[in-house]
Amino acid sequence: MLTPLGKRIIIQPVQDAKGPLILTNAKPKKFVILAVGDEITRLKPNDFIYLERHSGAEIDHEGDKYFVIEENQVLAKID
Repeated sequence: MLTPLGKRIIIQPVQDAKGPLILTNAKPKKFVILAVGDEITRLKPNDFIYLERHSGAEIDHEGDKYFVIEENQVLAKID
C-alpha cells in the first residue's frame, strides 16, 4: 500500500450505483480516502469526500489507479 507524506491524501473515485457516470467539469466528484499523511487530523481512511474534478496527481501502483491530493483540495466531507 502507498503511504502519503505530510498533508497529502490517497483517494479512489466512488462509482455511482444509480447508473452510468456522466462526466462534466461543473460538478464535484465523490471519493473514498484510502490513506492520510501524518499531518492530517480531520480526515481518516474510509471517509467519503467531495473533490473538484481534475484535482491531484494520478498514480498507477500494482495495477490500480489512485489519486494523491493535498488536504486543502477537499471541498467537503460526507458525514
